[in-house]
Amino acid sequence: MTTTTDIYNQVVIELGYFKFHRNCMAYQYLTDAIILVYKNNAYIKNFNGSLYVHIAKKYHTKPENVLWSISKLLNTMYMNTDEKVVKQYLKLYYYEKPSPKAFIIYVSKRVNQKLLDKQKKLTKIS
Repeated sequence: MTTTTDIYNQVVIELGYFKFHRNCMAYQYLTDAIILVYKNNAYIKNFNGSLYVHIAKKYHTKPENVLWSISKLLNTMYMNTDEKVVKQYLKLYYYEKPSPKAFIIYVSKRVNQKLLDKQKKLTKIS
């Protein structure tokens, strides 16, 4: 069974491919967003009305601040991370900046796949 700690650790591993400022609230908002989407795909339908609201309540801020912070964090990451790394990770043919929503969804799907792969390996061993 996958624990919240397992999910969080895999999110941190996935975000480790990029150059993020990890000691800011925006990074926490981003990790929370990825974990929430991983746990509940219903958030995909309404980021502004549900996902960012959920995170904003947790941190006693406004949903607009959550989106703004994540957007700025991603913009900084794109400037600091090698273009080849971003293209390869996100499977882009040409360099483009995906929206915060697209980035969160892509990383949450990748986290899901990595955790499923780990689970399969553990099942084979037992």
